[in-house]
Amino acid sequence: MTAWGRGARLPGMRATALRLIPLVCAALLAGCPSSKKASCPAGQTDCGGICFDLTSDPGSCGACLNPCATGASCVASACRCPAGQVACGGACVDTLASDLHCGGCDQPCGTGTCTGGACDCGFTTTCPSPGAGDPRCASTQDDPANCGSCGTSCRAAERCIAGGCKCEAPRTDCPTGCFNLASDTRHCGKATDCPGIACPAGATCEAGTCTCPGTRPDTCGAAPGTCVDLAGDTSNCGLCGRSCATGGVCIGGGCSCPAARPNLCGSAPGACVDFDSDPKNCGACAAAGLKHTCATGQTCQAGFCCEPDRKVCGSGDARLCCPGGCCPGGTCQVPHDNGLGQTYFSCDPLDTYTHAAALAAAAAWNSGAIVEAGLECASCLCLQTASQAAVWCYGDSLFTGKVALTTIQPICLCPTDLSPAWH
Repeated sequence: MTAWGRGARLPGMRATALRLIPLVCAALLAGCPSSKKASCPAGQTDCGGICFDLTSDPGSCGACLNPCATGASCVASACRCPAGQVACGGACVDTLASDLHCGGCDQPCGTGTCTGGACDCGFTTTCPSPGAGDPRCASTQDDPANCGSCGTSCRAAERCIAGGCKCEAPRTDCPTGCFNLASDTRHCGKATDCPGIACPAGATCEAGTCTCPGTRPDTCGAAPGTCVDLAGDTSNCGLCGRSCATGGVCIGGGCSCPAARPNLCGSAPGACVDFDSDPKNCGACAAAGLKHTCATGQTCQAGFCCEPDRKVCGSGDARLCCPGGCCPGGTCQVPHDNGLGQTYFSCDPLDTYTHAAALAAAAAWNSGAIVEAGLECASCLCLQTASQAAVWCYGDSLFTGKVALTTIQPICLCPTDLSPAWH
């Protein structure tokens, strides 16, 4: 540290230490109160359990815990320094001879000495003081704020050596600043390359050379560029700037579509799609015809556009969107009425009254227990819920194609000729 630097720091450090003394005392007294209020003699005051004469005690002068400066005395409740001294930085000083308070408080001489209230700089230079607390005497040989001459400041990371600003090792003195050209990724180069160059994103500066890591060994983009892996970077696959299709992958420097989306659609770089499920390219790329773009609300099912609640039946251009299941030959199942307001689908033609058809009709109405034994009407089945029952008759029953509904309680009653029909 220079002499100028020592002179600048010492007054503030000493003043801070002196100011802390009364605060510490106050904290100790406040933190440890007396168990009972002190009974002080006449003329003294209780200050936190301790008696003080506020008119003469330098530790509590005029008020509790109001200390006088070091060297001062308390007279008539006022702090007074000895004749010829003033209070500066918590102490009584002679401003005619104090190197730290020369001619006034907080006016250090720095490398000089105080004589008669003025700084005698000797062989050093007298520089105008830029502010309170700054030394009047400066060594222009090693003072970074007055290097070579008063007011000449060195840049950051520079030192004042023999009256000149020099960069500290290992930094190199460049016209725009001090830089470690051997390791600074923003200023990387040899000693003669000031101020060096910026390395690509992801690179390091090693011995003055920008180096991309082994996982991203190649440099792409305008200077300084970016370290990339041409073998696996989808934005720079095989060559800088060559992008793979949306959803594609770069393997070994070549673009390909994954197995889940094997087809390539669109202009370069395009997009990897699945013809079986992509509603924008259903069955083929949309460019092949508008029929390969599903309408709003439709989904792509096995390469064919349909509503989500329908099934694709048939093949090729004969495919259909069926509300129920598919029948042999790719036709749609036929909708059947169960007689109670619900529809079920079957490959059977209308007016088919088989046991299987009766079960399907019952399942479309509700879920519950199926009763077939002990019914008064033969070739009928009954479905019972907690509060209702319905009977469907089929085959050779006297009431084939009729359904009876009991809503008061779950009792299985046979249909009549007036009962509604199902098919």
